[in-house]
Amino acid sequence: MTAAPNVPSLLAVDNLAISYASGESRQQVVHDLSFEVRPGEFVALVGESGSGKTTIAQSVIGLLPRNGRIEA
Repeated sequence: MTAAPNVPSLLAVDNLAISYASGESRQQVVHDLSFEVRPGEFVALVGESGSGKTTIAQSVIGLLPRNGRIEA
């Protein structure tokens, strides 16, 4: 079941970009990700190993490792 479009989002992510530090450089690992979750909706992150699913979830709940940074 999906909610009507006029129902406010429980979670909105807009143009998320995340990078990790490696030595003196940074590598961007998530690029311009956007999604919304409304009441009654189910959302799944699906992808290959190493595609960024855990990084996205950690950034949403504020638990990125020390070398991770939300760029946008």
